[in-house]
Amino acid sequence: EVLLILGWINHDKTLFAPSKKFDDDNEKDIDKIRMKKAAEWDASFKGFAGATPERRLAVEYAYNRQFRGYIAPSYTAEPLAVARWTRGRGHRPASALRPGERAVRLDPHQVAGARRILANRGGLLAFDVGVGKTYTGLAVLARARQEGWCKRPVVLVPNSIVWKWYDDFATALPDYRVAVIGSKKKTITRGDRKGLATSDTDTPRERAEKWTRFQAGEYDAVLLSYTALGRTRMNEKAVRAYADKTEAIQREVALRRRNAAKRKKLSERDEAILREGIAAWVAQQMELAEGWEYDPGIAWDDIGVDMLIVDEAQTARSLSCQWWSGECPSCPRHRSRPSRWRSRPLRRPRSPRRRPTPPRAPVPASARW
Repeated sequence: EVLLILGWINHDKTLFAPSKKFDDDNEKDIDKIRMKKAAEWDASFKGFAGATPERRLAVEYAYNRQFRGYIAPSYTAEPLAVARWTRGRGHRPASALRPGERAVRLDPHQVAGARRILANRGGLLAFDVGVGKTYTGLAVLARARQEGWCKRPVVLVPNSIVWKWYDDFATALPDYRVAVIGSKKKTITRGDRKGLATSDTDTPRERAEKWTRFQAGEYDAVLLSYTALGRTRMNEKAVRAYADKTEAIQREVALRRRNAAKRKKLSERDEAILREGIAAWVAQQMELAEGWEYDPGIAWDDIGVDMLIVDEAQTARSLSCQWWSGECPSCPRHRSRPSRWRSRPLRRPRSPRRRPTPPRAPVPASARW
C-alpha cells in the first residue's frame, strides 16, 4: 500500500487508485473507495499512537517539540498614526471633518493586526466577517506609503465589490487618488431603469491608460478586479522562472507527462506537454479565454507594483487548476496562479532592521494538544 499512501499524501489520484478488491461493500464509486481507505488509515494511525500510554506521551512530546515551541510575537494596540486618515473620536473633532466625511476609527484588534503586517512587510489578515479587514488593510497601505517603502500599491478584489472598496477608500482616505481597473461606472440612458447608476467592464485601451497614469504617479493606489488581473500581461520569462522554482507546478507537469505517455490518443495540449514540459505549461497559462485580450503596451513586471493586497484570498488558495479541460477561466483555482506569480516580481524594500527569530520555548512531555 506504499504507492497508495504516497498518492494520498500528494493528492495524486493516479497513484491513489485502490482497486475494488479493497472494498468489502462492493462500492463502485472510486472516490468513495478512496475516502473509505483514507479513513481506515486515519483510524489505524490513531490506534497505533494511542496503543500504550508511553507511546501516546512519546507522540505528544514529539509533536509539541516540533509544532508547539514557537512563541508568537505580540503587537501593541496603541493608536496608529496614519497620515490623511479620517480620524474618529479622540483623534479629530467631528467639526473638523469635511462635508460628507464619516469618521473611521480603528479598534484595538485592527491596530494590532495592522502593526503585525507592517512589522513583517506582509502577512495574512484572517478576521471574521464584518470585523474590519477592509479598513485594516487600508491602514496598512496608507501607513506603508507614509513610511516610504510602498509607492505603487494595488488592491486585488472580486468584481462584485470593487466599487464598495472604492467607497471605503473615500471614507477612510478621502483625498487619495484611486483608479479602478476592470470596471467603470455608467448611467443607464433608456428603458425602465433609465437614470440608474451601474457599472460595466472597461476596455483594454482604457485599462492600459489607467496603468500608464498609475506608473506616472497620477494615482495613489489601484483597485484591480479579479478578471482584469488575468488581462494584464506578464513577461513569459518571469512566469517560467516562477514555474521552475515551484515544486507543485513541476509535479503537475511531471504527472501530466507520465499520464500522457500512457495514452494512445492525445490532445494537442497533452502532446505539447509531453514534448516540451514546463515550456508548454507556461504557454498554456499565458493563453487568454476566448474574447479576451491583453491590455496593450502594459506588462505587469514593468508597472513597478510594490504592494499587492488580495481580498477574499481564500478563493485562490489552491494551485490546482484544470481550466484547460473545460473549467471557467475565472474560477477560484484559476485565479490563484496569476496572483501568485504576479506577487513574485514585486519590488521588496529592505526592512529597516533585521528582526530576530522568535525563540522556541521548551515544552514538557506532559503538555497536551
